[in-house]
Amino acid sequence: MPAVLKMGDEEKVISAHAGTHERPPARLRLYKLSKHIFGGILFQVHRMLEALHIGFWLGFLDGDQINAVVFHHYEEADLYRTAAHNLHGFIPYEKELVKDHFNVCRSVVVAAAGGGREMIALAQTGVQVDGFECNPGLVDQCKEFLAQAGVSARILNSAPDEVPAGLRTYDGGIVGWGAFAHIVGRTRRINFLRDLKSHLHHGAPLFVSVGRRPEGSKYYAVIYQLARTIRKLRRSADAIELGDDLLNCFSHRFVESELRSELQEAGFKVIKCVEVHEIYAVAQA
Repeated sequence: MPAVLKMGDEEKVISAHAGTHERPPARLRLYKLSKHIFGGILFQVHRMLEALHIGFWLGFLDGDQINAVVFHHYEEADLYRTAAHNLHGFIPYEKELVKDHFNVCRSVVVAAAGGGREMIALAQTGVQVDGFECNPGLVDQCKEFLAQAGVSARILNSAPDEVPAGLRTYDGGIVGWGAFAHIVGRTRRINFLRDLKSHLHHGAPLFVSVGRRPEGSKYYAVIYQLARTIRKLRRSADAIELGDDLLNCFSHRFVESELRSELQEAGFKVIKCVEVHEIYAVAQA
């Protein structure tokens, strides 16, 4: 079996076959150039085909069907049911923001708690934690991991995009990683934030993380235009938004100004936004 070339090995092979010349022969230089160009073209073609596929199905699926796509994604995704994921604590950006803005919180509610990662990380610092989750399988998994970590915390079942009855009033709130972006439509997202705010003390911090959308992205523009056209032809009452995506499951990708706007319209004051591969925001109730 031929050996698999590692990164950089190909260039060494080309140089070796080029002999002792300082530069590879013109034919080899053209090969490398064409490979680079062709690879870029293939990537762009793949991205556009992906955008067309996603735009088509976002146009044909309605809100309840998209919620079902999200539900089935988390039913099939093993990551959120593993000890490695749920017991490793906060990721670096979360850890920094929680340390800076939640240091005086004695009670925190975690929305879309999943398998309990954020709940366990908070409880292990001595904070009283409640959480809620709309996927029954993840609720059961969360209870198991809470028990495994020796954490006494309450996890409630909820309907999708809704804050359940039975919550208290808390010193802080966290929306589980990326889950806010799974809510279909700006109006639903803002209503969710308003309902959550009603369970937070005045001035309490809220931590939200979402996927980031590059400004002026052609990929998301193609998805939006195609999906909007199909929904108009179908006379669908469900609106489509620039940034809606159906890769793996539904997620709305934000630019920072959109996230700030939704938090502010829900009655929160945005304290800090950190924009890296994702967007992490802390707001005040």
